[in-house]
Amino acid sequence: LSSSSSRASGPGRCGFASLFHLPTRTFAGGRVTRECVSAVVYSEGLGNFVTGGNEARLSFWGGTSFSSRVGRSWTSVPAAYALTADGPSGLVVGGVGNVMDCLAGKSRVSSYTL
Repeated sequence: LSSSSSRASGPGRCGFASLFHLPTRTFAGGRVTRECVSAVVYSEGLGNFVTGGNEARLSFWGGTSFSSRVGRSWTSVPAAYALTADGPSGLVVGGVGNVMDCLAGKSRVSSYTL
């Protein structure tokens, strides 16, 4: 981790996300996160990794590493346990409760109650 990410640890920080390059078995990147990460997906359309966890927010991470957070989006799902990327920039998030959110880009466009 870089020095900026190590300063992010402390109260209110409980998660960690990391990437491994499987063919070479090497660590490719990682970050301390605010949320306890429970779902990760890569959106080709956005060019970002998207993480969800025990908060009602999604985090968007730049490029193909967790080097910097490039955005956050609020969801109506209290805690995200399932993420899927669909199409050029579509995301669906589900988790705790009976609600699924659909996002276009980084903005919620609809919610479905099950």
